[in-house]
Amino acid sequence: MPQPSRPQPMNLARKIFLAVLCILAPLVVTYLAQRVSWRMDWTSEGLYSLSQPSRDILEQIEEPIEFTLYYTPDVEDIPASIRNFAQRVKTMLYEYTKAAPNRITVDIANPAPDTLIEEEAVGAGLSGQRMANGEVLYLGLVAKGNGGERVIPFLLPAREPALEYDLSRLILDLIHPEKPKIGILTSLNLWGKEANLVQGVRAEPPSILIQELQRLFEVVPLGRRGDIPEDLDMIALIHPRGVSDQMAFALDQYFLAGGPLLIAVDPSSAEVRRTHPNRNQLNGLGGPTESDIPQLLSGWGIQYNSRRVVGDFELATNVRLSAEEPELPHPLWLTFRDPESETPATTGLNEILLIEAGSFTVENPNLRVTPILETTAQSGEMMASSVPITGVENLPQQISPDGRSEFIAALLQGVFPTAFPDGEPSENKEDDWIRQLEEEEDPSLKQSTGESNLVIVTDTDLFTDRFGTETVRYLSQQTTRRSNDNLALAVNLFELLAGGNELVELRGKGTVARPFLRVEDLAAQARVAYEKQLSQLEEELISVRNDIRGLESESTDEEKEISPEAEAEIQQRLQDFREKEVQLRREQREIRKELREEIRRLDRTLVLINLLVVPGLIALLALQYFLRRRPGK
Repeated sequence: MPQPSRPQPMNLARKIFLAVLCILAPLVVTYLAQRVSWRMDWTSEGLYSLSQPSRDILEQIEEPIEFTLYYTPDVEDIPASIRNFAQRVKTMLYEYTKAAPNRITVDIANPAPDTLIEEEAVGAGLSGQRMANGEVLYLGLVAKGNGGERVIPFLLPAREPALEYDLSRLILDLIHPEKPKIGILTSLNLWGKEANLVQGVRAEPPSILIQELQRLFEVVPLGRRGDIPEDLDMIALIHPRGVSDQMAFALDQYFLAGGPLLIAVDPSSAEVRRTHPNRNQLNGLGGPTESDIPQLLSGWGIQYNSRRVVGDFELATNVRLSAEEPELPHPLWLTFRDPESETPATTGLNEILLIEAGSFTVENPNLRVTPILETTAQSGEMMASSVPITGVENLPQQISPDGRSEFIAALLQGVFPTAFPDGEPSENKEDDWIRQLEEEEDPSLKQSTGESNLVIVTDTDLFTDRFGTETVRYLSQQTTRRSNDNLALAVNLFELLAGGNELVELRGKGTVARPFLRVEDLAAQARVAYEKQLSQLEEELISVRNDIRGLESESTDEEKEISPEAEAEIQQRLQDFREKEVQLRREQREIRKELREEIRRLDRTLVLINLLVVPGLIALLALQYFLRRRPGK
């Protein structure tokens, strides 16, 4: 019987060769990595590669642009996040030089203490950050070209997702120093506040949206009753309230003459409710949380109900009411993942969050409508006045899907009729009557002189800081970073109408959201099953409450004589109904408890899979390798 073969012992020369190879291999790999610029970007968005829009901007360069990165790498105790980010900045700058070697140059300068380079950095406007040991850390950028200069005083790691956007914007600012002029009319506090020591008012900077727009445009505020400058490239109305007929007429004529218009209205502004907590829309009185400009919208054939908000069970955002509670779907907080439209406004965006938005329809058949954001068939409406007094867990009972999708944001194009067919309104109604009586010629436009462009958005929280950005601190610097793509979409809408779409695709780059969609689907299925039981119990509760109210009114009716026996029977029935109400409430609590436990089980299962599956696969592979290495196997 033949014996199984055994491995031959390794001779000395072979052992030495393998030992030398093990020592030299890392050195060779390191040497090649430092001198060969081969790089592979495996990220789904190409976060570490230069995007095509940036390459298109580089093609516009006529005179060379010089970047100077001021960085002090010798400072002790530099945080790892800043050191890694500095290397990331260098790598991205060299990507620009590779893409345009004759148009972009990069210089790395070390502004060490008490040197001419440090004086140069300070003179350019860079801000050094003093470390705990007293040393000053510089990480700033200066771009020069076309007779201009642009500076980023300190590059913060929080801006890493927007690094390519920031660099390309510097180049674009140098190429095109002139800016389009836009006007904004808003009742929201987007402009900030000036300090008033007498009234004790602290200064507030403009909103992030205004700051971003001021980098791209010349931005001027418009009043509700003022005149419109003639040289505006576009106008935006954000949460308009109390706009006079005279101002609305001026906007109508500006629009018909070819001026692009952005109108953002809201049936329930969460931002206004936060800043004015004592004001609301109770009893349907139409408080300040709603906005509308009916003089224009209805006149142009656009139907928008400022008293109703739209909810969507498919787009519902999971929210956590407290640390102890599991997440619940909020059907009035709509999350749009990877939104797509036929406009550049949503290009490259990953996640949009809308809060208590409205919807609108277009009844003018002559207009071309391009949806930007719209609901799904699992959407329905509810009264905006009920939002502040309805808990998240009770919202599903308030919203009944109607199987139709609704416009939340859209681009409308075509020939619009005037919203003021009788001409310019006057503050004195008698003047209108006298003008009609004398049959004076009306010089106002009655329809668009060409194709007009209008963007309508039925949510204004999109344009505020609260739901799109968050504040972070690095060293002594405070900055904001995006929590989603709300700000990107808002700015894109301005660029869509005012021109200059070069940065649209870059603005959303880097904010990738990768939720556990399968887990969310399982949780949603569990909620649907429990919601049916809750709906049935809610119907029973409503019926019981109606019976209780009927019996209470019957027992307190002074005009109706009730015998003691009938009174006792009524009281007994009241007692029975109240006990039933308590029982139904107890059942509701039990069902909600079971729902929370079901979601927690899903979460625990996911954690268990992450902890056991991958290590288990590795253990199986190791066992298989061990068995194959055994002699005779």
